[in-house]
Amino acid sequence: MIRFKVFFFLFITSSFCCAQETVLLGYAKGFEGKDIRLFSHVDPLSQNIVVGDLTSIDSTGYFKLAFKKNEIAEAWIAINRYSAPVYLEPGKTYNIEIIPGDQTIMVNTWQHGELQYVFRDLDSNDINVLIANFDAAYFDFFTQNGTLIGSRLIRDKILEFEKKWRDVHLSASDFFKIYVKYTVAQMKLSNGFAKKSLFDMYLKD
Repeated sequence: MIRFKVFFFLFITSSFCCAQETVLLGYAKGFEGKDIRLFSHVDPLSQNIVVGDLTSIDSTGYFKLAFKKNEIAEAWIAINRYSAPVYLEPGKTYNIEIIPGDQTIMVNTWQHGELQYVFRDLDSNDINVLIANFDAAYFDFFTQNGTLIGSRLIRDKILEFEKKWRDVHLSASDFFKIYVKYTVAQMKLSNGFAKKSLFDMYLKD
């Protein structure tokens, strides 16, 4: 339920105001001639998708996709049934390079898989950097505190982790704050925090 709530709030935060065009410029060696699309979910419940743009990768490996949104949004880059998430800020231009893998030799497939890509340039305050840094800290947290899982001590560590990330990014976007808030809620739910208090804090309203 908490996981649904976070996706719902992230969806809501990107549903108002005036749409701006975000451009995704990319290079995909080995994928020449294949279609590439950029899509997002209509809502977090149905998981229905809307295609924001669709194009073919040219003979030199380059492509351009455009996406209109009024707030920061999660979107997906996809070639055939291989895909990868990307977070897009309205009005920005992103440069990415898709890393070739086994999927380049599969012309058409029903097999799901993940695309791998890197940003060619990205400022330190971009939502993709913030989320990547938070996710790294999240995984480091459990690596460093794995022996405490199942004990009361892990709960104090989670509260410290929560305070650190709440204080560090006071001026961050609502999108990022919600991402952090409900990821921490999931950490609490999985580590023995009282369900009633979690409901009151994260789901009641």
